[in-house]
Amino acid sequence: MATMILGVGLAMAAALFPAGIKANENSTRDTIGTIICKNGITIARAMLVDGDVTDEITLIDCSSEITDQDNLKYPIGADDTRRGFLILARRAADVTANDYQLVVVSYVKSDVDNDVEALDLTSSGYSINAGQTTFYLSAVTEISTADRTKIVGSPLIASDGKYATIIEIDGTKAVLDHPVDEDNPSDISFVIVETDSGDIAGVASPAMTVMVTRTALRSQ
Repeated sequence: MATMILGVGLAMAAALFPAGIKANENSTRDTIGTIICKNGITIARAMLVDGDVTDEITLIDCSSEITDQDNLKYPIGADDTRRGFLILARRAADVTANDYQLVVVSYVKSDVDNDVEALDLTSSGYSINAGQTTFYLSAVTEISTADRTKIVGSPLIASDGKYATIIEIDGTKAVLDHPVDEDNPSDISFVIVETDSGDIAGVASPAMTVMVTRTALRSQ
């Protein structure tokens, strides 16, 4: 009887290991992703000046603005360049105020030679109703039927910087982890994808963590 009880106990303990390993992986991923986002915010503040960004949320081309490309890697100067970040920015107040919103997305690519892009869906003619957690990809020509599942895990970033994470693709329907409430929901425009020679690659979005902040920028 004692042996049987011991066996059951060991089996129950063993069943906890996969869940514990997965939780540890997620925690490590979130921690590294947050560090990368903070690095991205620091670089954006050093790189951008007041007037560089309009009130329309825009992807910032860091590679053309930063002389030392090692600063875009994590850890800085690492040979493994699968990790990095994208920065989107907009002026958060009226055109005379030095008040900007930065949206930084950290990522990890499946292949070091691939690229990561913020895919602009604005011209696709799709929309999402305020308060809803689903939208449809049938009108999104930028993403083929075969590639739709490759945006799972991506933030869906709105024109006002708000975002929700795509957690499931069911046919043409995309499911979000929470509603994105904004005044003009059809302005939601960006998803994060990994690309290989312009084609969407990987098995899911490379996005790790999203960080949003408001800040003043350096004077010209």
